[in-house]
Amino acid sequence: MIRSQHTYRKLVDLFLYELHSGQQDQVTNQIFSWEDLPQAQRRFPQIIYELVAQVRMELQARIESRRSTEKSLIQTQQNSVEPWTENKSQTEPINLHLYPVNEVMSCFPVKFFQGSCRSSSPFLAAAECVMISLTELAIIECLTKHGTSLNLKAHFISQLPDLFLLRQNLLYLNLSFNSFTVFPVEVCELARLEVLKLRDNPIEEIPADIQKLLNLKTLIISFCKIRSLPSQLYHLTSLQHLDVSYNLISSLSSEIKNLRSLQYLSVEGNQVEALPVGVVYLRCVSELRLGGNYTHPLLWILTSSTSPPSLTHTAARALTLTHTPKQHSNLPPAAQLILSRVGVCECCGGVLFGPGLKLIHPVQDLFGLRSVPILFQSCSTSCFSTFRNQPHLLTQTLLTRKTTNKQQL
Repeated sequence: MIRSQHTYRKLVDLFLYELHSGQQDQVTNQIFSWEDLPQAQRRFPQIIYELVAQVRMELQARIESRRSTEKSLIQTQQNSVEPWTENKSQTEPINLHLYPVNEVMSCFPVKFFQGSCRSSSPFLAAAECVMISLTELAIIECLTKHGTSLNLKAHFISQLPDLFLLRQNLLYLNLSFNSFTVFPVEVCELARLEVLKLRDNPIEEIPADIQKLLNLKTLIISFCKIRSLPSQLYHLTSLQHLDVSYNLISSLSSEIKNLRSLQYLSVEGNQVEALPVGVVYLRCVSELRLGGNYTHPLLWILTSSTSPPSLTHTAARALTLTHTPKQHSNLPPAAQLILSRVGVCECCGGVLFGPGLKLIHPVQDLFGLRSVPILFQSCSTSCFSTFRNQPHLLTQTLLTRKTTNKQQL
């Protein structure tokens, strides 16, 4: 056979003639854009649909059973008064509240939820199977609703159930009012999580893996037993709402300035003496809650009373001021290690070794509060005395650094 454009054209004309009796000589073409195609929906495991179907069938069977029971009961009662007719019984309404759905939902054995094959109905006698928990039922409901929101509030659980099927889509997770004594590290594997609530749990520590939740916007972990916040928490640049109220936190780190998106901060009901300098650099914060802490001015003298710098830190500061970094290479390894752990004085901007000396200074009209105590760490006793006797220098230094920070951003 000879294939050519002429042959192709003749075949197309012949086809159109036979199809439309020669009235149409052109083929209609329609081009669709890929942007107009509907987005493919996420497919859920077949076992979920089977389980939902079994619930509906069992509920319908129980309703029919109770319906027939009510009919027989009505017939018995009316036989003693007047003859019973079928039409009359059908017109009487059935009270749907008599059919508790929770009783039906609590009849699942756990093995059917875990994905094993089954050949019969899961509705067995209680003595023949292990009953499914309300927590697993909540996961089933979450899966049937596209798996983006899971509420396990007040389920009184101490261990997190298996959330493997939800790890790709879960955006909201509420674990408040439970019995978690340890932060559930499995939560840190939910990469898309945006809201995490852990209120009223006896949790004492937040793990370093919290930094994996890069999309986290709201973290509520109030009314727990947390004593400090990990430095990795300050790496969550998307965090907008942070509530750590009513814990045992005594101090915050200046690294809090890295939370550039933070809009709400609540640290009330803790043991905080003063807020770090880094709080001042939070430009987006619109509400700050600080009540119920040790921030009263009468406590500032007691809070600021610290021991003088150690001899090691004083010597390290003197070496930094009198020697160049090249000369430090001739020092013993132990001395070089101490010199490498250098910080920045929050009063004068010089070098700081060790914790420094605490100096509390109030900042006016910060985040809607009349006065917010800010904790500065000075590098030496002379620096401490200078800024304590002239507190207006701290305000000027703070404003200068804040302006410089904005220009760098």
